[in-house]
Amino acid sequence: MKSVYLFRPDANRFNVLTRPGKQVTAVYDALREGKALPKEERKFEYERGDRDGDFPLLAFTIPVLSERAYEILRPIVDHWTSAQEIFADDFRFQALSVTHVLDCIDQQSTPVDIKSYAIVSQLDKIHLHPNRLDESNMFRMKGVEGFGVFVSGLFMEAVQTHQLTGLKKIKIWPKD
Repeated sequence: MKSVYLFRPDANRFNVLTRPGKQVTAVYDALREGKALPKEERKFEYERGDRDGDFPLLAFTIPVLSERAYEILRPIVDHWTSAQEIFADDFRFQALSVTHVLDCIDQQSTPVDIKSYAIVSQLDKIHLHPNRLDESNMFRMKGVEGFGVFVSGLFMEAVQTHQLTGLKKIKIWPKD
């Protein structure tokens, strides 16, 4: 049975990428949609947390991986994403546009209205149709595309095996 986790950087302890004082909506939309950005638009500021991590927070709907993390995870996520290099200080990262969307939410069993913004804080309450999960390792879910990115157990195993840091382990499914 496939496990599903929420991709959620740990911004309380690790690094964050920001664009203070600048209009970022167009940049975020372009990254989310996989549109190429000019190099000057791919520069961000780097705010360090208690320690550096491999998954800096940019936006919850845009996974960002350190060079090391991308090298390790690329074979696992490449088929379902498109990557764009972004920069902060002397660091390079890969911002991923997640192109794969699964229609897998069991709305009748999910106790929260997925069309409500309350779903943002209750993604762990989502119930899934197991027969609608495919082999994808990084994906969005139809109905909550704007609220998060999800990863497989294989993705999380690789994160743990290679001791990548900065990602919370939030299991969505199956319910234990």
